[in-house]
Amino acid sequence: MLIVNFLYKPFQIKRIMKNLYLLLCLLPALSAPGQAPVSETIHVNSIEAKVWSNGAFFGYNNERSFKIPVSEEEDSVKVAVFRSVVPWMGGYDDFGNLKIACASPTGITTDFLPGIMWHNEFNQIWRVTKEQIIGHIQDWQDNGIIDNPIPAIINWPGMLMLHSYPSDTTFVNTKVAPFYDSNFNNVYEPLLGDFPHPDILGVQGVIRIPDEMLFFAFHDYTDSTHPYSHSKKMGMQIFCTVWAYSCPEDDFFNNSIFVNWECWNRMQDPIDSLHIGFLMNIELGNSNDNFIGSIPEQHIFYTYNGDSIDENGFEENTPLVSVFTFNAYAGTEPNIDIAMEYFMPINSGNNVPAGSGYPQSPQGFYNYLTGHWSNGTPLREGGNGFHPNENLPAVRCVYPDNPTVTTGWSEPAAGNNPGQRMALVSVPTSRMNPNTRTFRTFCYSWLRQNDALNPLSTAIDVIQQKSNYLSDLWTSWDSGLEYPDCFVASSAPSVFQNEEEIKIWPNPSTSILQVSSPDLIMKKIVLLDVSGKTCYEQSNANNSQYILHLSLPPGLYFLTIDLENNTRIVRKIIITP
Repeated sequence: MLIVNFLYKPFQIKRIMKNLYLLLCLLPALSAPGQAPVSETIHVNSIEAKVWSNGAFFGYNNERSFKIPVSEEEDSVKVAVFRSVVPWMGGYDDFGNLKIACASPTGITTDFLPGIMWHNEFNQIWRVTKEQIIGHIQDWQDNGIIDNPIPAIINWPGMLMLHSYPSDTTFVNTKVAPFYDSNFNNVYEPLLGDFPHPDILGVQGVIRIPDEMLFFAFHDYTDSTHPYSHSKKMGMQIFCTVWAYSCPEDDFFNNSIFVNWECWNRMQDPIDSLHIGFLMNIELGNSNDNFIGSIPEQHIFYTYNGDSIDENGFEENTPLVSVFTFNAYAGTEPNIDIAMEYFMPINSGNNVPAGSGYPQSPQGFYNYLTGHWSNGTPLREGGNGFHPNENLPAVRCVYPDNPTVTTGWSEPAAGNNPGQRMALVSVPTSRMNPNTRTFRTFCYSWLRQNDALNPLSTAIDVIQQKSNYLSDLWTSWDSGLEYPDCFVASSAPSVFQNEEEIKIWPNPSTSILQVSSPDLIMKKIVLLDVSGKTCYEQSNANNSQYILHLSLPPGLYFLTIDLENNTRIVRKIIITP
């Protein structure tokens, strides 16, 4: 054994201890890929729900966080309806290698990390409110300039400078969070009237502004085997938007929240036979007496109480909770109706038939995503759907028939006992090429029909009507559709443009900028940075030309020009080193 003694002077020991302290302080930043997720709660209507930045929805560990009122009383306590909702996805590369990314039913063990791939600084959840958005729109519309920038609007991650691959040292301005693009140039410019908004079409210029909206990002890129699925990484980036409306006069919108997943293949290889889904760990009050059902033709999943009383939960006021897809886009093929293609029950515990239990391998996870049990047996009609030795028709969705009638295939008709339920909703995306995106929009909603003669049957009829209505609302330009008053918040903001020619050169510029117009009188010009701060200002009552001598940091700026005819023009200016 070689022993080396080092003798240090006191000032050297002090320096070593200081450096060690600094190193310990830096450890959280150095270990960013394993950082703990942050969380935020959305609560503007009857639903109180929390999400986590690693992709865990409505529950994490033992915390249940999708809660709804027990009764119609204003001060009613709230009870959970989910233990958690977590992402599952998988597909093959061109060499036949299966790649899976999943999370456990509690969300604790997961293949997903918070933030954006190859960047450690985006483990956060952005929040914006209707009040802030409307204030921003009004600020813009009164004179074509943002006089009072709102931080939540300005700092919304509509565009971020991102690396294109792991070893990349350059940055590309990349669209990230959804926004209303007032001048349709696909660039987030809040100082030119853009604002955060779900990336869904408006109707005849009507802008449906949520009362609250959250945004966060998560991904599955790791340098090692995934800790939960034990699979190789997919390299999938997910951008998630969650929003809700406060609509006391409309039970549907007041009892719903919306979630949009935008999945982006950031790797240099395609993913074939890709399936994207989410596992729902259901807890409808008392988790031991639940049933599930589906309406495949309308892409609806729902859960309901399996007996007349929900003991220690909702008691006799048990709601019906539904999830349905109303907007889907796959790669380069928009408007394809590929919503909820598979709806699989997932058994857990020790007393389940061999081959039908919780998956234990990457292939087992993928089997469930593609409408098969863990051993590869397809979902088949009848009973509990697991018939490994019978030649029954293969189906995509379990329990598709009305549970209030004795015929057809439903949990009561099959003679099932109520109990704990987990289910997987998954959607095939076929082939996803490098740098392409696909998205799914889901609505989580609840309702009660206790006053009806047959509450469950009436509730099922209502959710079908609401599904059709919501689909029409987001995909139709029919101005005859009716909207609740709280849903319509603003008309589309106008873009202040002027067709008259104004010459600005050179642009980009390093220090000198010239602005001229032979036919227009420019009373005042102001140069703003991206935060809305005034960097340069000059005015002249009768001026058709300005020469700006600038000494500014490189970056993007906005030049506002006030004309003699009381109109305003805004132009982007690039300052280079």
